[in-house]
Parts: sequence; C-alpha cells; structure tokens
Amino acid sequence: AGDDWMRPSLCHEALRLGVADRLAPRLRDLYRHKRDVMAGAIGARLGSRLTWPTPRGGFFLWATLPEGHTDTELLERALQHGVIFVVGSAFHVDGSGHNTIRLSFSAPSPERIEEGARRLAEAFGQGVSTTT
Repeated sequence: AGDDWMRPSLCHEALRLGVADRLAPRLRDLYRHKRDVMAGAIGARLGSRLTWPTPRGGFFLWATLPEGHTDTELLERALQHGVIFVVGSAFHVDGSGHNTIRLSFSAPSPERIEEGARRLAEAFGQGVSTTT
C-alpha cells in the first residue's frame, strides 16, 4: 500500500511522454487481427449456428445462440471439451441474456483462438439441450 503513489505517477509519465500514443496503433492492429481470427474461426465452424456483430473495438465477440439453446447448457458442454466463455446471462440483472455468450479474443494467441473455436464447435455438436 505504501507504493500506491507510484502507479499513477508512472501512468502520468507514460502519457506525458507519448508512450500510449506510440503503442496504440500496434495494439489496435494486434487486437484487430485477433478479432478477425476469432470471427473467421467461429464463422468456419459455427457460422450456421451462431450470429454476431463484428466488434469495432474492444476485446470480446458477443454471439447469439439459436432459439431454444442456452448459455449455461452450452458452457457445461464446453467445459467438458476444455474451453470456456462467459455466459451472456451474467451481464443481465433481469434474468435474460441466456441466448448470448461472450468470447474473448484479447488474451489468447491466434492458435489458441482457433483451437477454442474447434472445441466450442465440438461441444455445440454434442447436442446442446433445448429449452421449452
């Protein structure tokens, strides 16, 4: 706790010296590439089952499940295949959102994104339960 003053000072200096301005274009290119890899991998493996808008920024792809499928049931199967995502319902205080999932492309490498898409497709292919 005694060195908490250092973090804001370092951030201030980095901004003042233009470090963020120099890094931003490279980071945008990196995340754009990862976003494109994810959209391509999900499109190739699950494009007929999931829909999503192409993110213009950020670190996540929000996908909508087909009618009758739920985020929690898909997550259960996905975990059995060694892949995880955040259930969309976690972001809705009204109990809705079970038809959406949030997929992260910021941290994993392009290779891991491809592998994650493959595993998610396998989990989906196992026959995600439908609700009535």
